[in-house]
Amino acid sequence: MVKMFLLCLLLATPADVIVEIPAKVSVEIPQNSVYENQPIQGTITIIRTLKQKVDEKSFKLDDAPLQVEFVDEVLPDSGKLFEKNDPESLTVSKYRFALPAKAKGLYVLNPISTEVGGVGVRSIPISFEVQSAVSSNKELKLEARVVESGPIYPGQRVT
Repeated sequence: MVKMFLLCLLLATPADVIVEIPAKVSVEIPQNSVYENQPIQGTITIIRTLKQKVDEKSFKLDDAPLQVEFVDEVLPDSGKLFEKNDPESLTVSKYRFALPAKAKGLYVLNPISTEVGGVGVRSIPISFEVQSAVSSNKELKLEARVVESGPIYPGQRVT
């Protein structure tokens, strides 16, 4: 009896109430590309439905506004489960951000928060390492050479 009641309740509930997918936010700072005394570049990835709009002015790090730059948005091709104009289709939005330079060492980036579809979401903290700057006592030399043999004519492309 209870199972039948729950089934009827489920069937009577509108679809938009049943399938409300919360947005997910993740942050990445590429390893082996962060050097001391240089700005730190990172990427924010947001997985959401098309109807959930990202408030680009609401990005925050430690309750301070964070400037972000929109990079791109991709509709994953998941076997045509959703149409491109369906507001329930999942999409992946990417944003770029920069942090001030830091000294060599290990650091933890606190959660970055934003509003997606009017709901506050935040990433998990991540760790990253700032490496010492690569230095060399050798002079920098730039050499150019043509790999292909034979005559070269004007307008010809060579390697």
